[in-house]
Amino acid sequence: MDNSQQFCSHCGQKIQGTEKFCTNCGAALKPEATDNANNGNVDVNETVNKAKNFSSNYFAWFIKTLKQPSELVSNTHKYFGMVSFAIEGIITAWIMSIFSAPLVDAVNNGLSEYDSFAAMGGMSRNDYLNLSFITLLIFSLALTALRVTAGFLSRRIEGSKVSYLDYANDLAGITNITLVIELVILLFSLISSYPNAIIMILVSVNFLFANVGYVFSLIRDNSHLKFNRVYTVSLSFVCLSIVTFIFSMLFMTIVFR
Repeated sequence: MDNSQQFCSHCGQKIQGTEKFCTNCGAALKPEATDNANNGNVDVNETVNKAKNFSSNYFAWFIKTLKQPSELVSNTHKYFGMVSFAIEGIITAWIMSIFSAPLVDAVNNGLSEYDSFAAMGGMSRNDYLNLSFITLLIFSLALTALRVTAGFLSRRIEGSKVSYLDYANDLAGITNITLVIELVILLFSLISSYPNAIIMILVSVNFLFANVGYVFSLIRDNSHLKFNRVYTVSLSFVCLSIVTFIFSMLFMTIVFR
């Protein structure tokens, strides 16, 4: 207990926080509040320490994957890959929101002018392009989830016993370089909201690393092969392309309000 004044729970007498027994009635004093506060502080400190350890371990893992993307990093936390994909999704959505803003304004201005003429003829429309950051973030994360799922299913078809989170770590470890490239693209995007030659080159390089890494994640494991890898990789890309196209079409139907 601390030195502040408190009250005896038995008789109500004012007492000093250092007393163990009430000076009026002799009842034992229970430092429950102090214990609860101390326990709360311990819980907060443990949470902060866990967060610090997780972030420092993630950063160490991230650096290792940049140095040796083709090598598996042992003792990897199962959520490191998901963290990389989440960060990548946020950066991608940010870049898309920067580049899409002029396009959205142009489309909406055109639709507004169309409404003006259509209203004269008794016809009008209320469909306008709506691409908020949250919408783009959901779209980016969903595409990433589709890519991870397609790769995971391909590995399972090949006979691998890898879990979903382990495969996510595997793929993220190979393609973490794309996260760095996207950060550079974002910096250039903040300088110029219109794609220039440097940004287009970086986008092409990023696309190359992403696809090479995806293919490598499918062929890294040499054990328990049931099908020829040429067919499994090709089938994975075909399925991923079809699903991505369908999802993109569905996405376009909801960005108009």
